[in-house]
Amino acid sequence: MTRPRVEPSPLARLRPSATTIGIAIAALVGVALVHRDPWSGGATKVPLVSNQSVARRLFPNLGEHDLSQARIELARAGGAHVRLVPGPDGRHQLYADEQLLGSADPVAVEGLWSSLRMATTLRAVDRRVKPGERRGAIVVVLGEETLTLEIMGPTAEGAGYYGALTHEHGDIWVVESEVVALVQQPPETWLSRRLLLVEPAATTRVAFEGDGAPEKSVVLARGEDGLWRGHREPDGRARLLATAAVETRL
Repeated sequence: MTRPRVEPSPLARLRPSATTIGIAIAALVGVALVHRDPWSGGATKVPLVSNQSVARRLFPNLGEHDLSQARIELARAGGAHVRLVPGPDGRHQLYADEQLLGSADPVAVEGLWSSLRMATTLRAVDRRVKPGERRGAIVVVLGEETLTLEIMGPTAEGAGYYGALTHEHGDIWVVESEVVALVQQPPETWLSRRLLLVEPAATTRVAFEGDGAPEKSVVLARGEDGLWRGHREPDGRARLLATAAVETRL
């Protein structure tokens, strides 16, 4: 005799099992404990996290400006106020306080400009922190825009120095020690040691006078072919010169 097959109803198939019901109850209990912890000792204080804690460029827009139009000032507490002022020819003149020391070394000025462009902060600082006394400042003047970094005391762990960007509402950051080293240099660091600021590629003629004696006068001239030739009085004959030797001496 064949036993009849009993098919469960659709509602019976939809009924959750005991295991499913147990997992659901455990999940509900966990959610309740997260929102209301019975073992908590009271309200927990949320730590304050700065949204500016990441490193950033000190002067992010310097790359958009031309060095030949920028005035740079380096001030040190108790020291001379160094100013690098651009001249009409784009070269900078070096001042210590109000005294003109001479032409600034273009290589040194270019290196300073590069250092300022690449200078970064280490981290942001809470305004409640006491940064110490003012130790100096770096000022960059770009037309009518003035960027100022006020340098204060060192950090407790010695990672850098506190610095305030006065053109950004006085926000305080920790800056690298290499930035502070720029204002600690004596004014003569930026002074050109060369007798004449000559760019060999832009020079076409050099004359040496013989103290009133024409036979001792020498003229070096670059021809249209780019080659240097020397002329000595009184014969005036041209002698081909080694370009590398002439430009090295220039």
